[in-house]
Amino acid sequence: MPIAQRSQGIAAYRQGVAGQLKLSGGLAVQFAKPTFGAPETCGWMRTLNLSLRQNRQRLTRLHVQTGQAVQTGTLLAEGEQTQLYCPCSGTIQTVVPDKRKAPGYIEIAAAAQSSDKILPSPQWGKSTEQNRQFVRRMGIWDSIQQGMQMTPPALDDMPSEIIVRCVFAEPGQIPGSIIIRKHLPEFIRGLKYLYELAGSYTPIVMTMPTEGGALGQAIREQLRGQAFVHITTVPIRYPVENGLLLANLLGSQRGLGPEHFWMTDPQLVIALTEAIEKGRFWSHRYVSILGPALQKPVALCAPLGAPLGELVRPLLHNISLDRCALLRGGLYTGKRAVPQEGLRLGDAVVWVVPETETPELLGWLHPGTERHSWTRTVLSGLVGKKVFTPRTLLRGSQRPCIGCGFCREACPAGLYPHQLHRLITHELTEEAEQLGLLNCVECHSCSYGCVSKIELSHTIVHARRTLLQNEANGI
Repeated sequence: MPIAQRSQGIAAYRQGVAGQLKLSGGLAVQFAKPTFGAPETCGWMRTLNLSLRQNRQRLTRLHVQTGQAVQTGTLLAEGEQTQLYCPCSGTIQTVVPDKRKAPGYIEIAAAAQSSDKILPSPQWGKSTEQNRQFVRRMGIWDSIQQGMQMTPPALDDMPSEIIVRCVFAEPGQIPGSIIIRKHLPEFIRGLKYLYELAGSYTPIVMTMPTEGGALGQAIREQLRGQAFVHITTVPIRYPVENGLLLANLLGSQRGLGPEHFWMTDPQLVIALTEAIEKGRFWSHRYVSILGPALQKPVALCAPLGAPLGELVRPLLHNISLDRCALLRGGLYTGKRAVPQEGLRLGDAVVWVVPETETPELLGWLHPGTERHSWTRTVLSGLVGKKVFTPRTLLRGSQRPCIGCGFCREACPAGLYPHQLHRLITHELTEEAEQLGLLNCVECHSCSYGCVSKIELSHTIVHARRTLLQNEANGI
């Protein structure tokens, strides 16, 4: 290619990723904005509970048994694309195989002293294949996401672009700035390692908030002269951190599908530096724990498999753990968890909400004074904009769809969730696919915005994943 044409191509690319990335739809509900201090390090955990469902995958092939002694980095189980490594030294106490309706787990009695250094640093850059095998053995590779299902890429994959998500809008999630500020030198070096890990000439697109502040200036200064990293600003509105949504938005500018992108976050980039330079296994996650039941929100660096109940109990305020609901994954996409469940690879936030038994005063006037509504009807028309409180009590029951269109307004992918729901419930999957079923980014915004309390996203996500699985199996 002539130099002039190559220069024009680079300029067009930079123009495509520079500036602000537009996001339509999504949610911007005003929940109390938490203030996090410096991340705290969680102490030693006597027992770790490692789920056999990681990265949306079921790990069905077990490599350990009860009573077996294990070391940091021992391969415990694996699935089709994900492997689970032991985060500490200890002894296997319980092994419960995973079943479709009953999630399995491996319980480990952790040794009081456990080294997380299991492998010497490789001769980095000797070959891409060796680099990737090393990164996988260090527990990092399987947290990279790719494709329509946002699952780990194949070891021989060569992406067209890498997206590093540094902006998070899920209520209560630790801002990427807190993690980057604590590990800024490691983060900058990790971007270079990530670039080399992906292969030659693979640009990195990093999202930053519109108001970058002092940290944003520091990052730009550190990246001066690093032509492979490009910064794009995004609004802090849910679900701006959604990998599939970002891949679709950035890919539409250059005709690329989600399978051409890798998705990472600051934690993975920093872990990459630690693995390469210090031989340190990725055995911990930064996670925020917050909610009305706690004294204050806390950012923790906790080991994988740490029981959620053990993380939450010391933070409770005048309430017992058995009277609280634990939501792992956030308010929009989170699911209830029991205290015995352990921290997973993808966990970033845990909400702790008191179980509400007393109905709210005037709660029959939908939706009540403490809950958000997309409509401006009855009592909600008098409340106006305010900070809402997470609650577990749901007043009223599911009603028929009224065709209000609020789910369409909330959908960042521009779909018609109520029509998709109707087609799927009538088993018209082909028609739903033609209407854009596979473009769903699984953000659950439609269910949150539905005034009839219909679980639209549950039906749509299940149908989407079934369709993807059938296509993968050639059905």
